Amino acid sequence: MKSGNGRKDGKLPSLLKFCVLVGFYMDFDAGARLLENLDKLGIRSFWIDSRVEGFPKLSNDPEDRSNDGLRELIHASEFATLIDTPAKPEPAGYWMSKCFKQLGEEYQFIMVMGCDEYITGDIRLLMKNLDRLKLDRPAKLEFQL
Repeated sequence: MKSGNGRKDGKLPSLLKFCVLVGFYMDFDAGARLLENLDKLGIRSFWIDSRVEGFPKLSNDPEDRSNDGLRELIHASEFATLIDTPAKPEPAGYWMSKCFKQLGEEYQFIMVMGCDEYITGDIRLLMKNLDRLKLDRPAKLEFQL
């Protein structure tokens, strides 16, 4: 059966270097939903497991890593990569910024998302607009996700 994005397998064409960067800590329900959403669309994602300064410690894990099962789902995903950070909490955005800079060397477009977000609507519209940006064509952007 053909999907709405133009490929029989339901995955996005890999013409653009596009990925999603997600920060999380102990957020299984929302994270599992987002991971499933991105995987179904064939979107490459990078997941940063880190605590943020001022964020309450939610487990007795000595490594201060999420231990709610989301890490295992990320490891099992074909399109996701888990990024561990040092256990020491850092200011909000610290590790996102570092990862963003490194991924920017390989990817043309990086979407930063929270675990409680997910993509709905026609993903082809997003890809079409990103392609317009890539080619420096003047165009009205029509983000309706």
